[in-house]
Amino acid sequence: MEPDAFADSHATTITLQDLGVLQLVAHDLFDVKRGDTVTPESATDLENGKLDLSTLFVNMSSGSYFSDEIVAQGGEVRNRENVVMFTVAANLGETYLAFTNVGDNREAAREKTLAIYHEMFATAYSNAFGEQVPEKRRGQATPDGNIAFRTVHDFLPGSITVNGTVTELLSIPPNTKLSDSDMMQQSSPLDGQIDEEFFAIDISHPNGPVITVNLLEADRSFGDQFSTKFSFDEMLAELADGRYDPNDKAMCEIRNLISEAYPEAYLDEPGYACRG
Repeated sequence: MEPDAFADSHATTITLQDLGVLQLVAHDLFDVKRGDTVTPESATDLENGKLDLSTLFVNMSSGSYFSDEIVAQGGEVRNRENVVMFTVAANLGETYLAFTNVGDNREAAREKTLAIYHEMFATAYSNAFGEQVPEKRRGQATPDGNIAFRTVHDFLPGSITVNGTVTELLSIPPNTKLSDSDMMQQSSPLDGQIDEEFFAIDISHPNGPVITVNLLEADRSFGDQFSTKFSFDEMLAELADGRYDPNDKAMCEIRNLISEAYPEAYLDEPGYACRG
């Protein structure tokens, strides 16, 4: 279906490539804890609220770099939770390793990869939210913006086309990458609904049990874990018209989140003041 065919429904869609970038950004900023054993102590966030690809490069619990093998597999295991996000994360990992293979040290290769990531994010942001990425300002990204940003999970389709075959997204084996052409297909329309396929996701972590996650409830729980001022359901209700509207609370919080989320080296422009 051509992108223009979605116009009459007033429902925004983006490519799977853009969706994968936005999902990786959500992981890069905050770590929502999942499962029945979550306690206030275990829900302590290990992410730093910065667009620095920490989940690709660094084990945040130890502070050490991941091995090249893990970087090539997208870094943290949660970046492999679906094939769309994994494809983006693994491609960035391979980009980083290509820089190191031609002689760049880790820091230089990371900075070059980070610049590419920021360009990818600016494109995905524009396509999803219908505006240019906010100007950068000094500060710390907050959970209020992150719970709004998690509405991008609306775009997750239950099934996608893989090499011409309609395939359930969650049935695709781990560490499988999609082709560039498959990543150009459209996501689900944005309408405040999460596909029923994501109400029971089995996630296996190394040296840990398999847990079954309801994505909707996991996103809702983020507000409880971090005491956000808006609920996830309020954010979803704003999407019933199929788009991110400029004056919605969700967009105000997303702008604040992103404008404060760049690493220090990128914070050299005047900031955007959210009004609403």
